[in-house]
Amino acid sequence: MTNDIDIIDLTPENIADYGVCGYKDVKKHPELKRKIDWFCRYYPKGLRIKVLFSKSGGYQGMLEYLPGEFAHRPVDARGYLFIHCIFVGFRNEFKGKGYASAMIDACIDEARRAGMDGVAVVTREGPFMVGKDIFIKKGLP
Repeated sequence: MTNDIDIIDLTPENIADYGVCGYKDVKKHPELKRKIDWFCRYYPKGLRIKVLFSKSGGYQGMLEYLPGEFAHRPVDARGYLFIHCIFVGFRNEFKGKGYASAMIDACIDEARRAGMDGVAVVTREGPFMVGKDIFIKKGLP
């Protein structure tokens, strides 16, 4: 990405170093331990989390996805990678810089390499879900 920003692939070995959704302290946030346990259980099934990490600003975003047959949403997305969650910018200076697009591109590339049909996502306006605009802007139906 840039000298200050990296997209880091979380693994069961490094997830505790970065945390999830900006939470890093399992003593302070017990739900983080449950999320890490879930990640470790589903990682062998293809669950992936990419973290947007700034050397100066810390954790600034994430993309969480997995094969559609394991989606935790009421969808039939077999043959697709399904995006559960994407966000960028705990701090405004990280928004609008193309970081979400870069993470989506990495997910699309992974789907292609795996011979999948593509990427699926449920969109809506409001908190905790991504709006459709970013996908339309990228030319995705």
